Amino acid sequence: MPQTEGTPILSEEVNCKLQSVRRENRKLRWLSVANLGFTLLCLTSAVRLPTVHAAPSDDGILHVRGLVVEDSHGVERLRLGAPLPDPMGADGVRHKRQGPVSGLIISDAKGTERGGYVTDDQYDEAFFTLDSRKGQEVLFLANPGGGTNLDLFDKSGNEAQITVFPDGPKFVLKRAKKIIAQLPANDAK
Repeated sequence: MPQTEGTPILSEEVNCKLQSVRRENRKLRWLSVANLGFTLLCLTSAVRLPTVHAAPSDDGILHVRGLVVEDSHGVERLRLGAPLPDPMGADGVRHKRQGPVSGLIISDAKGTERGGYVTDDQYDEAFFTLDSRKGQEVLFLANPGGGTNLDLFDKSGNEAQITVFPDGPKFVLKRAKKIIAQLPANDAK
């Protein structure tokens, strides 16, 4: 190798080792960049930052589409929303709601929906429900045009129902889906 001014004379062996070190250095830089990219990808996928759409108004009121309150174990216990998701069953699976609702849902320590105070987005009814772990058992409903229903029931077809409409009140008792008592009696079916 010819010597030029300012270039020290390197032996062939030192020159080969220098080239090898440079190649290893390039590999390590690429591996470092790849490792940094992989680490950032893992962190961004592992850390889910919530998307919050909240807008405080001039009067200081916060406007949101929903709010979830969790217990110390991370289980959803209260959900306020418009609309609300389908109900969580005792089996840990969301089941189809009869229609969209907005309002407040309460859940037990296992996350199962146990009732709520909501408005029906489709039929404009307002209602309050209480549920067992097996399903709805109490319904207190106000119709949009007037009239109220209070219904207590179980999965066996036993039911106590009180309704009040413009044409008058009504009381019905059922055992295994068969009417056993009704007031006024002339409406028995």
